[in-house]
Amino acid sequence: MPIYAANDLMTPEALGIAGRLFPALIVGTLIGILLHRHVNEALFRKIVLWMVMIAGLAAIVGGLKG
Repeated sequence: MPIYAANDLMTPEALGIAGRLFPALIVGTLIGILLHRHVNEALFRKIVLWMVMIAGLAAIVGGLKG
């Protein structure tokens, strides 16, 4: 955050959004801590890999379009 602030990228609007989303960050982290023991690691890795590949393809398509 200090680097963003030093480069004038931390606007009041961005701080407001970050502040409103902070509780979701905490809740998601706590849920992840509680559930990590119950998730099959191999399945989790496959799901994450697919999500990263889809996000990468979406970024490529978006970059080519725009």
